[in-house]
Amino acid sequence: MTREDFISNGVAWHGSAVGWQVALARALDVDARTIRRAVKDGPTDRLARAVLALFGDSAPARVPAEWICGDGSDGSEYLVHVLSPRFLCLVLTEDEYRLFDGQKDGDYWTGTAWLTGFHWIDRRPEDLARWMERASDALDHFS
Repeated sequence: MTREDFISNGVAWHGSAVGWQVALARALDVDARTIRRAVKDGPTDRLARAVLALFGDSAPARVPAEWICGDGSDGSEYLVHVLSPRFLCLVLTEDEYRLFDGQKDGDYWTGTAWLTGFHWIDRRPEDLARWMERASDALDHFS
């Protein structure tokens, strides 16, 4: 299990990105430092097996725990990435995008929706294409 899988499965098991490390440490009856070490360096095989055992018969899926997709107060759908590089963007259907007057060259077609109106909280990454693919995968998960 990779470090990223460990984090995603821990958050998925807990149901929230808030407090998952402490909850996981208690559930596994290990010191919280063990969990923090696994977050930093990746889990040991023993710890990975223990986390997977928490799911019982239901196989854990890689959950994009760092993504939030939801409706804004204006009724629009937004996608937010809460880990570095942090950003938010507007999600539009193809028809909505045609009517949208804020189109820019950096907008991204995921295959099912347009990502536009980006607001970068952290510095925009150089490997932008990789992040747009991740955003697309996250949207697929929420669909």
